[in-house]
Amino acid sequence: MNKKILNIGCWNETYGTHLVDLYPSRKDVVKCNVDEEKLPFKNNFFDIVYSKNLFEHLRNPGFVLGEMVRVLKKGGELILVTDNSSYYLFNFLKAYSAHYNNYKEHGMEDKHYILFTTKHIENWMSSFKLKIVRLELITDYDPNLSNPVFKYPRKNSKLALPNRLLGHLPVISQIAFPRILVVAKKP
Repeated sequence: MNKKILNIGCWNETYGTHLVDLYPSRKDVVKCNVDEEKLPFKNNFFDIVYSKNLFEHLRNPGFVLGEMVRVLKKGGELILVTDNSSYYLFNFLKAYSAHYNNYKEHGMEDKHYILFTTKHIENWMSSFKLKIVRLELITDYDPNLSNPVFKYPRKNSKLALPNRLLGHLPVISQIAFPRILVVAKKP
């Protein structure tokens, strides 16, 4: 079975059968301002709706999440990766973080508006009656791999040791990971 996969905010990623971005990087990417426009697809059309590093850039996350759910088939999966507001480098090393400095790549309108905790993500999923299958803090996610989750930075990264140390301390492990991954199903 060929699954229909929507990648929202794809930037230069190629994962998915249908790609949407405000700043299309290629001809196969549909231009759509998801903060203000409905997704140009029928209801219940996709098996998977995927979005990585977009949610924190939205001014209207409820509108966008509603659109994601609208185009998702019953039993379909929403895979969302967003920034973790508790990550230590986002809070302690402001020069490191794009959350305090606008991205120059797409212009001044590309900004961070909201940072989330896992509880915020649980609340968003619940408000749209999505059933959470997986919710965890991670370092990165690559949907093209058979094991797409990178829990910790690669061993040659400068962040590998501090993230591993912090990640193994139960009381403060939430500060060790820059991203939140949620996989949720539409009932």
